[in-house]
Amino acid sequence: MMTDVLYPVTSKNQSLQLFESLRDQWAQGAAIFRDRHVGFRGGGHICTLYWRPEERVWGLFETPASLNRFWICWGTVHPDGAFSITVETNPPLEGYDRRCSSAFLLQENSQIQLGHSGRVGGGRKGIGKNAFRDYTSLKNWALVRWPDGKETEQHLLGQIGGDGLLPGIAAFVREVAQFKVWATGR
Repeated sequence: MMTDVLYPVTSKNQSLQLFESLRDQWAQGAAIFRDRHVGFRGGGHICTLYWRPEERVWGLFETPASLNRFWICWGTVHPDGAFSITVETNPPLEGYDRRCSSAFLLQENSQIQLGHSGRVGGGRKGIGKNAFRDYTSLKNWALVRWPDGKETEQHLLGQIGGDGLLPGIAAFVREVAQFKVWATGR
């Protein structure tokens, strides 16, 4: 289902406020797991994870000084044991960057959505944006018009501050997890 055209939030101050709202909304009622090692291609990092038992998803929220984007990771395995990142939603800190898989998106009614391009990684054959788009049953795709006039689609995970955001994120993260199992046969 396509909605109206959305536009990326490009203001650093507004992006920081949206990031904090997203983090605070996810953290409310979450179990906090401090000092967890999160590995990724080329390294790892010690982080704080927020596990939401109702959604069965953890979230990680950081603003690395070395990047011009937020580092927001999601996973489906309880952080008590061995776990890995399922998918990332990393909007740019300011401006716009279509290489980032996500964006804070402004609707005409002034609501802000968290969007994701559908580009999922994992470094394994058969995992990528086109394969995920072919696989997924998620329907909430929207047209995004970027400041340079280019238009692309992003999946809307939910409105920042809205009741549907947490279940929308959880549904997306679980869909990506299932896709990765399907694509790799494990």
